[in-house]
Amino acid sequence: MDIINLMFLTDKNDAGTESPCFKMGVEALNSIPFSKPVLNNRAKTHLNIEDIKLAKQHDF
Repeated sequence: MDIINLMFLTDKNDAGTESPCFKMGVEALNSIPFSKPVLNNRAKTHLNIEDIKLAKQHDF
């Protein structure tokens, strides 16, 4: 099964927007305007988390 990491960018910053996104499986929600370095680091962090999960599943 392929893993798809979901990150949303939105111009809204309220619970009414954020809650449904997280219920759909979004791992990170970033409000616009956003910092490019912060966004890049969040993406790298989520990819590293998935690598760790996969390694644990396969006992590497």
